[in-house]
Amino acid sequence: MLSIFIAFFSIVVLAALHELGHFFIAKKCGVKVEEFGMGYPPRIFGKKIGETVYSLNALPFGAFVKMEGEDNENDSDTSFYKQSIRNKILITLGGVISFWVIAIIIFSVISYAGFESAVEDSDNSNLKDLKVRIVNVVKSSPAEDAGLQIGDTIKEMSFNEEVVTPRKISEVQLFTKEHYGDTVNLIVGRGNKNIAKPLTIRSSFPANQGAMGVSLIRTAVKKYTWYSSITQGVTRTWDGTIMVLDGYKTIALKALKGNSPEKGLIGPIGVIQIVANSQEFGTAYFLSFIALISINLAVFNSLPIPLVDGGRVFFLVIEWIRKKPISQKIQEKIDFTGLTFLVSLLVWVMIKDIINLF
Repeated sequence: MLSIFIAFFSIVVLAALHELGHFFIAKKCGVKVEEFGMGYPPRIFGKKIGETVYSLNALPFGAFVKMEGEDNENDSDTSFYKQSIRNKILITLGGVISFWVIAIIIFSVISYAGFESAVEDSDNSNLKDLKVRIVNVVKSSPAEDAGLQIGDTIKEMSFNEEVVTPRKISEVQLFTKEHYGDTVNLIVGRGNKNIAKPLTIRSSFPANQGAMGVSLIRTAVKKYTWYSSITQGVTRTWDGTIMVLDGYKTIALKALKGNSPEKGLIGPIGVIQIVANSQEFGTAYFLSFIALISINLAVFNSLPIPLVDGGRVFFLVIEWIRKKPISQKIQEKIDFTGLTFLVSLLVWVMIKDIINLF
């Protein structure tokens, strides 16, 4: 229960930092921010500091920024309405940019602190405490039958007098391939204990499950200097962004071909469940998942679809080209259509997440 609360709180903090990006740039552009709220109304508490009311609200599902002239015509020089197109775009993109900045900071901290993190088999530079860890156990597989669990470290694999101490995923894969149909002995690390587990490696198995029925990652402790850690933060954020874009591309291609993209979609319940589970692997994995969620939110909010920041920027670009804004009625119709679609999609995905919980 505590892990679920921490996961939920982390997502709320991400939402608040997103709104803080809008808030900061709006202030820099001279726009009056009437309210910065944690959660959504009804209001529990509010205090006015300067021109802005800072509030705590009853519905803990994010945060919001209320700017003067954001939703209506306002001739005040400090209103959002009177800003140049450039300033409006900067303010609108402030939240998206904050998501990428958060990811860079998280990955930089992980790199500098030297937390245990995932590394490739090909990476052999300046690594300490190398491990091969289990990140998924397939139902009704030899691994589940043997009692292996997510988070276990494979410390030793043996058959008769043959003993392997794996430090790479490929070493585990090679051992299992050589012993299809054999019952081997595993020593796995779980917490502070080493546990012996006999396991029969199957010789035939469904695609994408493997002979044992586990998914593995290779981990190590790797520290960077402060300046190298910033480079790592930027690089990992860039790589994460490309990965997310590839994911959206795959989902879009499936949809265009008439296939259901449901396997590539998860809703709020699924996200919170994943973040909660990531805490089992330690601080670095938890923070890495938060960073990846931040990147996902950055990419999604950049899309030119109604109701997200990218959609608002799209309208502003059209306004810049036409030299006049799109009529309020047309924007409202587009927003309503987008809202209907997004709510329907959200409900569908949430139902799927709830079914997957059981």
